[in-house]
Amino acid sequence: SPLSGTVPAEGARDIEVRFSPIEVEDFGCELLLSQPGIASEGAKIFLGGSALRPWCHIELVEGDYRSRRQADTPLDQKYRVVEIVSLGTNVKNTKRFYVCNPTAEAIDFMWMQEAASANVS
Repeated sequence: SPLSGTVPAEGARDIEVRFSPIEVEDFGCELLLSQPGIASEGAKIFLGGSALRPWCHIELVEGDYRSRRQADTPLDQKYRVVEIVSLGTNVKNTKRFYVCNPTAEAIDFMWMQEAASANVS
């Protein structure tokens, strides 16, 4: 923004360009700079961007596990925590969350346990 405007002589103007794609593809446009009264074409600045679609969206409720976790090293931010509370043993516990596949293809999944690091007990 703005969509158009004027930069005064010996002046400056901040111009903000936002990229908010709603579809997956490559985008391109030109920012045209011209001077009133001059017939020749002014400067052109090419603006381009690519939009990527995630494989899936997973909606998880944010909990306070990270603040309650007692460990010497913080939990990497790439991990999302699903906390399940159980009242006893041999009790079936269920945790439900929403997964959305925005692609045109089916997505297979499998839960896998990561190998524990040497300093985790």
